[in-house]
Amino acid sequence: MAAKVNGLGLKIMRLKSGLRQYEVAGQVGIPANRLSEIESGRREPSPELLERLFEVIKHGQHGNVRNELKRERTED
Repeated sequence: MAAKVNGLGLKIMRLKSGLRQYEVAGQVGIPANRLSEIESGRREPSPELLERLFEVIKHGQHGNVRNELKRERTED
């Protein structure tokens, strides 16, 4: 039996990293409303998606994700 994801814990990690839902969701290729469902416990992510979420949030703690998003917006 697979362990249930603690969506609130994921949300707290994201908030501490200074990232918004749409930023994380965009980096992992899912709609922001799906990330909201995961964080609220209404939806379980696949192990692969969960790994990508953690990776993006981890990098966000160092500013890499937000800086990359800003670069993408200015290049458009």
